[in-house]
Amino acid sequence: MSTNLDPRNVSVGAATSQQAAEPRSEAQIAADLERQRAELASTIDQLYARVQPAALAQEVKESATTRFARFKESAALTLQDAAGGNTEALRRVGIAALSTIGAIGVIAWLVTRPARRSRRQARRSAREAATLALSLLASAEDPRES
Repeated sequence: MSTNLDPRNVSVGAATSQQAAEPRSEAQIAADLERQRAELASTIDQLYARVQPAALAQEVKESATTRFARFKESAALTLQDAAGGNTEALRRVGIAALSTIGAIGVIAWLVTRPARRSRRQARRSAREAATLALSLLASAEDPRES
């Protein structure tokens, strides 16, 4: 896409026809530069404030609080509808309850899993030790070896 604009003749800001006709004085140029510096400094300050960890943490906290409040209100309304006999609300409550029970079951399984593994390894080692002891006793009592 091509334009016929000459970048050397493009000015920043709104220029009136009077400004285009008359050359600007040094004082006008200095005032414009000072105004632009102030605008730029303000913009930089705003950007700096937005990326501060405390500001970001506050934003996340407010967002989470708002989302939790909406969720809590929605859950309360769904429970009220379920208590009133609404089948769709009953289905949602049932799904939520089963999901919660399933999540608790998975967490319990993951927590007890290492203990099960170590008990399983201990039983396996005990069986191997018992087999070895029995084979040694059998070979010690074997009359062919005497």
